[in-house]
Amino acid sequence: MGELPFKLSQPLTLGIELELQIVNTRDYNLTRGASDLLGGLAKSKHPGDIKPEITESMIEMSSSAHESHVKLIAELRTMRDAVAAAADDQHDPPRPRPH
Repeated sequence: MGELPFKLSQPLTLGIELELQIVNTRDYNLTRGASDLLGGLAKSKHPGDIKPEITESMIEMSSSAHESHVKLIAELRTMRDAVAAAADDQHDPPRPRPH
C-alpha cells in the first residue's frame, strides 16, 4: 500500500475539516441538496475548499493551514457565511411564523 499524498506545510499549524449534513427547512430532515448548494457556492469567492461528500445530503468544508487560531476562525466564519448565503438563495419557501 502506497503513502497518501499530503501537502507540505509549516510545523505546528492548524486546519479544520467539517462534514456538514444538509437539511430542509420544513422538518429538518436530510435533503439531497449538495449539488444545488455547491452550484450556488461556485458563484461566490470564499477561502478554503468546499466540496461534495459521500452522499448528496452532505458537503465537506476544509480550511487552509494556519499558524494562528484567530486566522483559522476568521476563515471558517467566511466559509460559513458563504454556505449560509448559498443556502438562503436556494432554500425552501419560508414557513409561516407562529404568532
